[in-house]
Amino acid sequence: MKKFFSEYRYWPQLAPLKSLPRAGEPERFLAFAKRDGVFDRCNVTTWGVVAAQSLMLTGRGIDYFIETPELAALIMGMVTPYPAAILDIFAETRFSALVIHPVTPRPAVLVGITTLSTGTLVVFHENGTGEKRASGFGPEAFRTKAKMEPQSDGERLAVGLALYISSYPHAVKDGIPDVAKHPSHYRGKKCATVGLVEELIDRRGPRPHLRNAHYRFLSSERYTTKRYTMVAVIGCFVVGRCRVVVEVEGN
Repeated sequence: MKKFFSEYRYWPQLAPLKSLPRAGEPERFLAFAKRDGVFDRCNVTTWGVVAAQSLMLTGRGIDYFIETPELAALIMGMVTPYPAAILDIFAETRFSALVIHPVTPRPAVLVGITTLSTGTLVVFHENGTGEKRASGFGPEAFRTKAKMEPQSDGERLAVGLALYISSYPHAVKDGIPDVAKHPSHYRGKKCATVGLVEELIDRRGPRPHLRNAHYRFLSSERYTTKRYTMVAVIGCFVVGRCRVVVEVEGN
């Protein structure tokens, strides 16, 4: 079944960058983006977003597609406090950018890594659900080697992807997922698909858990007499045995 991957919406002020030749130094494109004074008073984080968007619009970045919502949730759930240097896996040059496209409705995330004479600036920008959140950190994070807590879901997804790729480089394949709708949107761009690796697939069957009482619609062909009916399923503990610890009165 085809899937919709979240798209990243670029700022309209940068749209003319698409018509420029895809060559030259990133400084040239940044100068173009600022020539009308639109970003003259922007703060450091906004400047980082402008730099990253400029790189993506001129074909110098990478679009990563995470194949399933479950994989995106797994990647985000495995994130712990991290050192800034883990993001170096994305920094192929002094100016690097990528957009992470999970399956909708999770928003796309832009990541920009810019290395200047003063140090490295990293920005995370979520865009796709109507909300636009930008966060980032500067050279001090790299100099101190301190571990940081992700400040947003976008940062958590980006850091989780960096950790995942560093641990399982074979999870990344060139190109757009076969299940993606509207692949023509990314024609001519550098794209990569991130899939679930064999090492993380649990084939031991269902894990022990408490199943709540619920109604189930029987649609499978294996139900010969009650197919297409609703049946009540009683609550029980699935796989193994369950014991309850209670507080004894008077103690």
